[in-house]
Amino acid sequence: MKRINDTDKRKQQILKEAEILFLKYGYQGVCVEKIAQACGLVKGTVLHYFESKEKLFHEVLLARRNLALEYLQKEIDNGNEGICEILKNVIKGCYIQLAGTNEIAKDYLSTSMGKYNFNMMRLPIYEGIEQLLEKLIERGIETGELPEINPKLRAHTLAFAIFGITNSGMSVDEMIDEIKLLIEKMLEIKIDE
Repeated sequence: MKRINDTDKRKQQILKEAEILFLKYGYQGVCVEKIAQACGLVKGTVLHYFESKEKLFHEVLLARRNLALEYLQKEIDNGNEGICEILKNVIKGCYIQLAGTNEIAKDYLSTSMGKYNFNMMRLPIYEGIEQLLEKLIERGIETGELPEINPKLRAHTLAFAIFGITNSGMSVDEMIDEIKLLIEKMLEIKIDE
């Protein structure tokens, strides 16, 4: 393996290999030595960047969460668009995210242990989506774009259902169609294409 002298590239390499191993073997099934070996490094180099397996795992989860939620946070923070426009853009973002991970996910969803590990890695995404959807629903109620509903409960239910849909192993197009339908039904709105 070619030596990487760039600190950021090295960190990204370690995060990528760690994510693959955590998905394949779960947190308990991976040691720092195994991650180092996958990167062509020694254990001390991995620990130099992340201090411990726990901190490395935490960074992997944050990286996964940031990819999925950064777009939604940006849309919510942008107060210039209506709820339907935001949701349309969020669905586009979901499509991009799912298209990039659907093939990887199918490998892990084929076994019960793989499915468990995959879901553990996705929990921060679920929790983040739930929190951001609650904010979006509250905003929609305040602006009169959404009906009076319990924002916390509806956000929780919606996030849980989206989590289930993305765990289905269906095609990206099928999942996106179902997510759009779900959002429209649960928020009592129509999202135009």
